[in-house]
Amino acid sequence: MPAQTMTPPPQRVPNLWKNVALLLVSTLLACAAIEAGFRLLEKPLGIEIIGRDFDLLRSAFPASYDAELGWVPREGARGRQNVWGTEITIGKHGIRENGPGGPVRPRPLTLMVGDSFAFGDEVSDHETVPAHLERLAGTRVLNGGVFGYGIDQTYLRALRLLQTYRPDVLVFSMITDDVSKSQLSIRTGVSKPYFAVSGDGSGMDLRNVPVPRTSRGGLALRRVIAASHAASYVVMRLFPEYWMTGMSAGSHQVHSDGPLILRLILRSLNALAAERSMTVVLLIQDYPLPGIEDAYVRAAVGTIVDMVKEEKLDRLAVVNMYPVLLDIKLRDPAQFAGLLGPRGGHASSEGNALVAAELLPLVGRPSRR
Repeated sequence: MPAQTMTPPPQRVPNLWKNVALLLVSTLLACAAIEAGFRLLEKPLGIEIIGRDFDLLRSAFPASYDAELGWVPREGARGRQNVWGTEITIGKHGIRENGPGGPVRPRPLTLMVGDSFAFGDEVSDHETVPAHLERLAGTRVLNGGVFGYGIDQTYLRALRLLQTYRPDVLVFSMITDDVSKSQLSIRTGVSKPYFAVSGDGSGMDLRNVPVPRTSRGGLALRRVIAASHAASYVVMRLFPEYWMTGMSAGSHQVHSDGPLILRLILRSLNALAAERSMTVVLLIQDYPLPGIEDAYVRAAVGTIVDMVKEEKLDRLAVVNMYPVLLDIKLRDPAQFAGLLGPRGGHASSEGNALVAAELLPLVGRPSRR
Protein backbone atom coordinates (compact mmCIF):
# COMPACT_ATOMS: atom_id res chain seq x y z
CA MET A 1 0.00 0.00 0.00
CA PRO A 2 1.63 3.19 -1.11
CA ALA A 3 2.55 5.68 1.59
CA GLN A 4 0.26 8.66 1.80
CA THR A 5 1.85 12.05 1.62
CA MET A 6 0.69 14.67 4.07
CA THR A 7 -0.46 17.85 2.42
CA PRO A 8 0.56 20.85 4.56
CA PRO A 9 -2.30 23.13 5.56
CA PRO A 10 -2.58 26.26 3.46
CA GLN A 11 -0.65 29.23 4.81
CA ARG A 12 -2.85 32.13 5.81
CA VAL A 13 -1.83 35.23 3.98
CA PRO A 14 -2.40 38.35 6.15
CA ASN A 15 -5.43 40.24 4.95
CA LEU A 16 -3.94 43.66 4.29
CA TRP A 17 -7.24 45.35 3.72
CA LYS A 18 -8.72 43.90 6.86
CA ASN A 19 -5.81 45.23 8.90
CA VAL A 20 -6.10 48.64 7.30
CA ALA A 21 -9.82 48.71 8.01
CA LEU A 22 -9.18 47.67 11.61
CA LEU A 23 -6.62 50.43 12.00
CA LEU A 24 -8.96 53.01 10.55
CA VAL A 25 -11.86 51.92 12.74
CA SER A 26 -9.62 51.99 15.84
CA THR A 27 -8.37 55.46 14.94
CA LEU A 28 -11.88 56.76 14.34
CA LEU A 29 -13.10 55.30 17.61
CA ALA A 30 -10.17 56.86 19.47
CA CYS A 31 -10.81 60.26 17.86
CA ALA A 32 -14.52 59.98 18.64
CA ALA A 33 -13.71 59.17 22.27
CA ILE A 34 -11.35 62.15 22.52
CA GLU A 35 -13.92 64.44 20.93
CA ALA A 36 -16.72 63.18 23.18
CA GLY A 37 -14.55 63.54 26.26
CA PHE A 38 -13.49 67.03 25.22
CA ARG A 39 -17.09 68.15 24.72
CA LEU A 40 -18.08 66.75 28.11
CA LEU A 41 -15.13 68.16 30.03
CA GLU A 42 -14.20 71.41 28.29
CA LYS A 43 -16.64 73.60 30.24
CA PRO A 44 -15.93 72.08 33.67
CA LEU A 45 -12.22 72.49 32.99
CA GLY A 46 -12.66 76.07 31.81
CA ILE A 47 -11.38 75.44 28.28
CA GLU A 48 -14.55 76.20 26.38
CA ILE A 49 -14.03 77.28 22.79
CA ILE A 50 -15.67 80.61 22.11
CA GLY A 51 -18.56 80.51 19.61
CA ARG A 52 -17.87 78.85 16.32
CA ASP A 53 -18.87 81.74 14.11
CA PHE A 54 -16.47 82.04 11.22
CA ASP A 55 -15.13 85.49 11.96
CA LEU A 56 -12.36 87.18 13.90
CA LEU A 57 -14.27 88.08 17.02
CA ARG A 58 -16.84 85.55 18.04
CA SER A 59 -14.43 82.69 17.39
CA ALA A 60 -11.69 84.09 19.62
CA PHE A 61 -13.24 86.24 22.36
CA PRO A 62 -16.23 86.22 24.73
CA ALA A 63 -18.39 88.44 22.52
CA SER A 64 -22.11 88.85 21.91
CA TYR A 65 -24.07 90.57 19.16
CA ASP A 66 -25.08 94.21 19.59
CA ALA A 67 -27.44 95.85 17.10
CA GLU A 68 -25.79 99.28 17.37
CA LEU A 69 -22.14 98.46 18.01
CA GLY A 70 -21.78 95.14 16.18
CA TRP A 71 -20.38 93.26 19.17
CA VAL A 72 -19.65 93.84 22.84
CA PRO A 73 -17.97 91.76 25.56
CA ARG A 74 -20.47 89.15 26.74
CA GLU A 75 -21.91 89.91 30.18
CA GLY A 76 -21.19 87.13 32.66
CA ALA A 77 -18.24 85.69 30.71
CA ARG A 78 -15.68 84.43 33.18
CA GLY A 79 -12.47 82.40 33.02
CA ARG A 80 -9.88 81.74 30.37
CA GLN A 81 -12.34 81.34 27.52
CA ASN A 82 -10.37 83.35 24.97
CA VAL A 83 -7.69 82.87 22.38
CA TRP A 84 -4.91 83.99 24.74
CA GLY A 85 -5.91 81.79 27.67
CA THR A 86 -5.85 84.76 30.06
CA GLU A 87 -8.28 85.46 32.90
CA ILE A 88 -11.17 87.58 31.65
CA THR A 89 -14.21 88.61 33.69
CA ILE A 90 -16.99 90.62 32.05
CA GLY A 91 -19.53 92.43 34.21
CA LYS A 92 -22.62 94.52 33.61
CA HIS A 93 -22.82 96.51 30.37
CA GLY A 94 -19.85 94.57 29.00
CA ILE A 95 -17.39 96.23 31.40
CA ARG A 96 -14.26 94.17 32.02
CA GLU A 97 -13.45 93.84 35.70
CA ASN A 98 -10.09 94.87 37.13
CA GLY A 99 -9.32 91.78 39.19
CA PRO A 100 -8.78 91.60 42.94
CA GLY A 101 -7.61 94.70 44.74
CA GLY A 102 -8.14 96.91 47.73
CA PRO A 103 -11.07 99.29 48.23
CA VAL A 104 -11.20 102.33 45.97
CA ARG A 105 -13.11 105.60 46.12
CA PRO A 106 -16.14 105.80 43.80
CA ARG A 107 -15.21 109.32 42.69
CA PRO A 108 -13.63 110.70 40.67
CA LEU A 109 -14.80 107.98 38.27
CA THR A 110 -12.75 107.26 35.14
CA LEU A 111 -14.12 105.49 32.06
CA MET A 112 -11.74 104.13 29.43
CA VAL A 113 -13.07 103.19 25.99
CA GLY A 114 -11.12 101.94 23.02
CA ASP A 115 -9.96 98.85 21.18
CA SER A 116 -7.99 95.76 22.20
CA PHE A 117 -5.24 97.87 23.79
CA ALA A 118 -7.81 99.38 26.15
CA PHE A 119 -9.55 96.04 26.71
CA GLY A 120 -6.23 94.34 27.41
CA ASP A 121 -5.61 91.57 24.89
CA GLU A 122 -2.95 89.06 26.00
CA VAL A 123 -3.22 89.94 29.72
CA SER A 124 -5.50 89.02 32.62
CA ASP A 125 -8.02 91.28 34.36
CA HIS A 126 -5.60 92.74 36.90
CA GLU A 127 -2.96 93.53 34.25
CA THR A 128 -4.88 95.92 31.97
CA VAL A 129 -4.36 99.68 31.79
CA PRO A 130 -7.60 100.43 33.71
CA ALA A 131 -6.65 97.91 36.42
CA HIS A 132 -3.19 99.44 36.91
CA LEU A 133 -4.65 102.95 36.82
CA GLU A 134 -7.29 102.09 39.42
CA ARG A 135 -4.63 100.83 41.84
CA LEU A 136 -2.40 103.84 41.24
CA ALA A 137 -5.17 106.42 41.58
CA GLY A 138 -7.14 104.72 44.33
CA THR A 139 -10.36 105.64 42.52
CA ARG A 140 -12.67 103.55 40.37
CA VAL A 141 -11.68 103.02 36.72
CA LEU A 142 -14.08 101.29 34.30
CA ASN A 143 -12.71 99.22 31.42
CA GLY A 144 -15.07 99.85 28.49
CA GLY A 145 -12.54 98.76 25.85
CA VAL A 146 -13.64 96.27 23.18
CA PHE A 147 -11.44 94.06 21.04
CA GLY A 148 -11.43 94.96 17.35
CA TYR A 149 -13.16 98.35 17.61
CA GLY A 150 -12.57 101.24 15.24
CA ILE A 151 -12.86 104.87 16.33
CA ASP A 152 -16.50 104.89 15.19
CA GLN A 153 -17.49 102.02 17.50
CA THR A 154 -15.39 103.43 20.33
CA TYR A 155 -17.22 106.76 20.00
CA LEU A 156 -20.65 105.10 19.97
CA ARG A 157 -19.77 103.01 23.02
CA ALA A 158 -18.51 106.11 24.80
CA LEU A 159 -21.83 107.89 24.20
CA ARG A 160 -23.73 104.90 25.58
CA LEU A 161 -21.59 104.46 28.69
CA LEU A 162 -21.48 108.20 29.42
CA GLN A 163 -25.25 108.09 29.90
CA THR A 164 -24.99 105.06 32.18
CA TYR A 165 -22.05 106.02 34.42
CA ARG A 166 -21.56 109.81 34.06
CA PRO A 167 -17.78 109.63 34.62
CA ASP A 168 -15.56 112.47 35.72
CA VAL A 169 -12.80 111.42 33.30
CA LEU A 170 -13.19 109.85 29.85
CA VAL A 171 -10.13 108.21 28.31
CA PHE A 172 -10.60 107.71 24.55
CA SER A 173 -7.94 105.17 23.61
CA MET A 174 -6.94 104.38 20.03
CA ILE A 175 -4.19 103.31 17.67
CA THR A 176 -3.78 104.75 14.20
CA ASP A 177 -5.14 101.58 12.56
CA ASP A 178 -8.49 102.29 14.26
CA VAL A 179 -8.98 105.15 11.80
CA SER A 180 -8.87 102.68 8.90
CA LYS A 181 -11.38 100.43 10.68
CA SER A 182 -13.89 103.31 10.63
CA GLN A 183 -13.95 102.98 6.84
CA LEU A 184 -15.30 99.40 6.97
CA SER A 185 -18.78 97.92 7.13
CA ILE A 186 -17.36 94.42 7.63
CA ARG A 187 -14.13 93.73 9.47
CA THR A 188 -12.51 90.30 9.26
CA GLY A 189 -15.82 88.64 8.57
CA VAL A 190 -18.13 90.43 11.04
CA SER A 191 -20.47 93.33 10.30
CA LYS A 192 -20.07 96.66 12.08
CA PRO A 193 -21.60 100.15 12.07
CA TYR A 194 -19.88 103.06 10.36
CA PHE A 195 -20.29 106.78 9.88
CA ALA A 196 -20.66 108.50 6.52
CA VAL A 197 -19.69 112.16 6.26
CA SER A 198 -22.67 114.41 5.55
CA GLY A 199 -22.89 116.43 2.35
CA ASP A 200 -21.29 119.62 3.67
CA GLY A 201 -18.60 117.72 5.59
CA SER A 202 -19.66 119.10 8.99
CA GLY A 203 -21.51 116.09 10.34
CA MET A 204 -21.76 112.29 10.35
CA ASP A 205 -24.59 109.93 9.47
CA LEU A 206 -24.67 106.54 11.17
CA ARG A 207 -25.00 103.65 8.70
CA ASN A 208 -25.39 99.87 8.76
CA VAL A 209 -27.55 100.02 11.91
CA PRO A 210 -29.10 97.80 13.05
CA VAL A 211 -25.94 95.85 12.32
CA PRO A 212 -26.67 92.67 10.31
CA ARG A 213 -26.32 89.54 12.39
CA THR A 214 -24.97 87.54 9.49
CA SER A 215 -21.34 87.85 8.49
CA ARG A 216 -19.30 86.51 5.63
CA GLY A 217 -18.55 82.83 5.86
CA GLY A 218 -15.03 81.81 6.76
CA LEU A 219 -12.59 79.75 4.78
CA ALA A 220 -13.27 76.08 4.12
CA LEU A 221 -10.37 74.95 6.31
CA ARG A 222 -11.77 76.83 9.30
CA ARG A 223 -15.17 75.21 8.75
CA VAL A 224 -13.56 71.77 8.81
CA ILE A 225 -11.54 72.48 11.94
CA ALA A 226 -14.43 74.20 13.72
CA ALA A 227 -16.53 71.04 13.37
CA SER A 228 -14.35 69.50 16.08
CA HIS A 229 -14.09 71.00 19.57
CA ALA A 230 -10.76 69.29 20.18
CA ALA A 231 -9.22 70.41 16.87
CA SER A 232 -10.51 73.96 17.35
CA TYR A 233 -8.94 74.15 20.78
CA VAL A 234 -5.55 72.85 19.62
CA VAL A 235 -5.33 75.23 16.64
CA MET A 236 -6.65 78.20 18.63
CA ARG A 237 -4.07 77.74 21.38
CA LEU A 238 -1.05 76.81 19.25
CA PHE A 239 -1.67 79.29 16.42
CA PRO A 240 -3.85 82.13 17.82
CA GLU A 241 -3.01 84.75 15.19
CA TYR A 242 -3.68 82.29 12.37
CA TRP A 243 -6.95 81.23 13.98
CA MET A 244 -8.07 84.86 14.29
CA THR A 245 -6.90 86.34 11.00
CA GLY A 246 -5.31 83.83 8.65
CA MET A 247 -8.45 81.70 8.57
CA SER A 248 -11.01 84.51 8.67
CA ALA A 249 -13.17 86.07 6.00
CA GLY A 250 -12.21 89.44 4.56
CA SER A 251 -13.29 93.02 5.19
CA HIS A 252 -15.39 95.45 3.14
CA GLN A 253 -14.38 99.10 2.79
CA VAL A 254 -17.19 101.58 2.12
CA HIS A 255 -15.31 104.89 2.02
CA SER A 256 -11.92 106.56 2.57
CA ASP A 257 -13.01 109.31 4.96
CA GLY A 258 -11.41 107.88 8.11
CA PRO A 259 -9.30 110.99 8.88
CA LEU A 260 -12.33 113.26 8.52
CA ILE A 261 -14.42 110.94 10.70
CA LEU A 262 -11.71 111.19 13.36
CA ARG A 263 -11.70 114.99 13.11
CA LEU A 264 -15.48 115.10 13.61
CA ILE A 265 -15.33 112.66 16.53
CA LEU A 266 -12.63 114.73 18.24
CA ARG A 267 -14.73 117.87 17.81
CA SER A 268 -17.65 116.10 19.43
CA LEU A 269 -15.52 114.86 22.33
CA ASN A 270 -14.23 118.37 22.90
CA ALA A 271 -17.80 119.67 23.03
CA LEU A 272 -18.83 116.88 25.42
CA ALA A 273 -15.94 117.77 27.72
CA ALA A 274 -17.24 121.33 28.01
CA GLU A 275 -20.89 120.33 28.22
CA ARG A 276 -20.38 117.75 30.97
CA SER A 277 -17.50 119.52 32.74
CA MET A 278 -15.38 116.40 32.53
CA THR A 279 -11.81 115.65 31.60
CA VAL A 280 -11.43 113.96 28.19
CA VAL A 281 -8.09 112.33 27.39
CA LEU A 282 -7.13 111.20 23.90
CA LEU A 283 -4.76 108.27 24.47
CA ILE A 284 -2.66 107.13 21.49
CA GLN A 285 -1.23 103.66 22.16
CA ASP A 286 0.72 102.83 18.98
CA TYR A 287 3.81 100.68 19.53
CA PRO A 288 6.91 100.76 17.28
CA LEU A 289 6.46 97.06 16.60
CA PRO A 290 8.72 94.86 14.44
CA GLY A 291 7.52 94.69 10.87
CA ILE A 292 5.73 98.03 11.06
CA GLU A 293 7.28 100.96 9.24
CA ASP A 294 8.19 103.39 12.00
CA ALA A 295 8.18 106.39 9.67
CA TYR A 296 4.61 105.66 8.56
CA VAL A 297 3.28 105.21 12.11
CA ARG A 298 5.18 108.24 13.35
CA ALA A 299 3.65 110.36 10.58
CA ALA A 300 0.14 109.01 11.29
CA VAL A 301 0.47 109.70 15.01
CA GLY A 302 1.83 113.16 14.27
CA THR A 303 -1.16 113.89 12.04
CA ILE A 304 -3.56 113.10 14.88
CA VAL A 305 -1.66 115.28 17.35
CA ASP A 306 -1.53 118.14 14.81
CA MET A 307 -5.26 117.72 14.19
CA VAL A 308 -6.01 118.45 17.86
CA LYS A 309 -3.89 121.61 17.65
CA GLU A 310 -5.37 122.76 14.32
CA GLU A 311 -8.91 122.33 15.56
CA LYS A 312 -8.04 124.19 18.79
CA LEU A 313 -9.59 121.41 20.84
CA ASP A 314 -8.57 122.98 24.11
CA ARG A 315 -10.73 120.65 26.22
CA LEU A 316 -8.86 117.55 25.05
CA ALA A 317 -5.73 116.36 26.79
CA VAL A 318 -3.47 114.18 24.64
CA VAL A 319 -1.31 111.34 25.95
CA ASN A 320 0.84 110.11 23.07
CA MET A 321 2.64 106.90 24.01
CA TYR A 322 4.44 106.42 20.68
CA PRO A 323 7.46 108.69 21.31
CA VAL A 324 7.77 107.34 24.86
CA LEU A 325 7.81 103.75 23.62
CA LEU A 326 10.12 104.54 20.69
CA ASP A 327 12.62 106.16 23.05
CA ILE A 328 12.62 103.04 25.25
CA LYS A 329 13.03 100.80 22.21
CA LEU A 330 16.07 102.73 21.00
CA ARG A 331 17.62 103.20 24.43
CA ASP A 332 16.93 99.80 26.01
CA PRO A 333 15.71 97.04 23.64
CA ALA A 334 15.49 94.54 26.50
CA GLN A 335 13.18 96.79 28.48
CA PHE A 336 11.07 97.41 25.40
CA ALA A 337 10.70 93.67 24.80
CA GLY A 338 9.34 93.35 28.33
CA LEU A 339 6.58 95.85 27.51
CA LEU A 340 5.14 93.52 24.85
CA GLY A 341 2.80 90.63 25.45
CA PRO A 342 3.84 87.01 24.84
CA ARG A 343 2.69 87.16 21.20
CA GLY A 344 4.18 90.61 20.62
CA GLY A 345 1.04 92.25 19.25
CA HIS A 346 -0.19 93.99 22.39
CA ALA A 347 1.16 95.26 25.68
CA SER A 348 2.27 93.13 28.61
CA SER A 349 1.28 93.95 32.18
CA GLU A 350 4.46 96.08 32.42
CA GLY A 351 3.53 97.93 29.23
CA ASN A 352 0.05 98.65 30.53
CA ALA A 353 1.49 99.84 33.85
CA LEU A 354 3.63 102.35 31.93
CA VAL A 355 0.53 103.74 30.18
CA ALA A 356 -1.33 103.95 33.48
CA ALA A 357 1.53 105.96 35.01
CA GLU A 358 1.34 108.43 32.12
CA LEU A 359 -2.41 108.83 32.64
CA LEU A 360 -2.27 109.18 36.41
CA PRO A 361 -1.69 112.98 36.60
CA LEU A 362 -4.76 113.61 34.45
CA VAL A 363 -6.99 111.22 36.34
CA GLY A 364 -5.91 112.85 39.56
CA ARG A 365 -7.02 116.28 38.41
CA PRO A 366 -10.56 115.94 37.06
CA SER A 367 -12.20 119.19 35.98
CA ARG A 368 -15.63 118.40 37.48
CA ARG A 369 -16.35 120.22 40.71
